[in-house]
Amino acid sequence: MEDIGTVKSDVSDSVEVRDTSLIETNLNDDVDTNGKEVINQDLNQMVNVCLTLCLEIYRVLMGALLVFVVPQKCNDEACTMQERFDFKDSYSQATIAFNFITFGAFLMLYFVEVKREHKMITYLEVNRFKPRDNESVGKALEYLDEKRMQTLLSLDKMYMKCGYISIAMYILNTGLSVGFVAQRILNSTSYTVLLTNVLFMSSKLANVYEVAHTKPNVFLSSYLTRKLQYNDVDPDKKIDTNQSLINETVSQKVDVSI
Repeated sequence: MEDIGTVKSDVSDSVEVRDTSLIETNLNDDVDTNGKEVINQDLNQMVNVCLTLCLEIYRVLMGALLVFVVPQKCNDEACTMQERFDFKDSYSQATIAFNFITFGAFLMLYFVEVKREHKMITYLEVNRFKPRDNESVGKALEYLDEKRMQTLLSLDKMYMKCGYISIAMYILNTGLSVGFVAQRILNSTSYTVLLTNVLFMSSKLANVYEVAHTKPNVFLSSYLTRKLQYNDVDPDKKIDTNQSLINETVSQKVDVSI
């Protein structure tokens, strides 16, 4: 009888051990799956950003340097690139200078834009199962480290300022360039190219305004084809709020005792 009881005990122990190992294996599989999903999402988003950035650089070249893109007439013929640099009147020189200043402003905007996008891809994720309003996202962001949160907010504010400055400069640059080109119209192509490039750039300006003009906790992507909002923290960047509360309590007790 004792041998039978011992055998039963050994069998039950082995079953419990196997059950426990199966549970641990399933949990590990879930963690690995979630980790791979996060990596895949981040990688796809970064590839999309790089490809879209190439198009954006081409767009700003065509949209900002209107003096050099739009066909114009010089001595009853189409102006060469060298001739466009040789205009001596102050209005022409100011317009050419402002074309390059506007181009530089947009390069600065793209620098901030890419940096902001990279941080959002790294720290946040797109979770279609969670709400996207300002208050709900604010609660989700409580799981993000304070330093990282401040980085996101500062980049978002910097992007807003650069965006508004770029929009204002482009409007002024377009006005100057239209006056410049109007003095040297070659043919109907001049009007067509000018209008096309202005409209081509206007869609970018509308996108910049949409992304910049949001509530504090609404982080819209500037590059993804379908407009997405980052509304949750990456699982690998979440902090344990309970542990942080314990650490704060311990530090307070230590300060009091001192």
